[in-house]
Amino acid sequence: MKAFLKSCVLNIVIITVVVLGVIVLGLGIAIYSNEQNQIKDYELVVGTLIAHVEMDEQYFCPTYEYSVDGKTYYVQSDYGTKVREEVGTRQEIYYDPANPSLAIIKEFNPDVLLIVIGLMMICAPLVAYVVDYGDNRRDSHLDAKSVFVIALGIAFYCLAGNLIGNYLPGTLMVYSPLLVIVPAAFVIVGIYTLVKIVIADRKKKIHAIKKKETISVSTSDVVVASEEKPKRKSTRKKKVTKAKED
Repeated sequence: MKAFLKSCVLNIVIITVVVLGVIVLGLGIAIYSNEQNQIKDYELVVGTLIAHVEMDEQYFCPTYEYSVDGKTYYVQSDYGTKVREEVGTRQEIYYDPANPSLAIIKEFNPDVLLIVIGLMMICAPLVAYVVDYGDNRRDSHLDAKSVFVIALGIAFYCLAGNLIGNYLPGTLMVYSPLLVIVPAAFVIVGIYTLVKIVIADRKKKIHAIKKKETISVSTSDVVVASEEKPKRKSTRKKKVTKAKED
């Protein structure tokens, strides 16, 4: 009964996480597609970082200037960040040819991280599967799945780092702790399960060797006992013959 309840709870959690993951992934894809559609008719120009506008004590928005046909325009980032770049840094900017004052900075959009988070949520059931069945190796491919979980963790971390443009854990944590915590959890669970599999296999081999040794000793005892029995019988026969002669 406990095993059944555990299975039901696990299935409910897995389904819920997958559904939420699909929603988050869809939202991230929609935001990314909308952003790409918005700039597809825009032209590209290189701007220069001129200032940082503080939003609060921690976050600020970079401001850039760019020139079109000899006229200077200014655009401010829509996203607050803790990463403070040096003034004078060059940055690509998309602007509307019909109205150059309308511009979009070619920068990292934190909303795109919803794609990574959604993918991680959808793949989380695989981690749950490995954890749930790690103690009982009923699946002959469990070790391969453990390696796949480790690869997923590394892939998600690299994907997040590629989107942000920085692979340092501290920088990723600024945008979202999930970008470091979840991939690390994938890798840890995969390694933990692999180690358990190796240890379990080692114990099985040792147990099999001991069992063979026990069977071998038992067989040798039986052989010795069977060899001794006829000798005792022949001795008794000799004693009876001797008694008759007397």
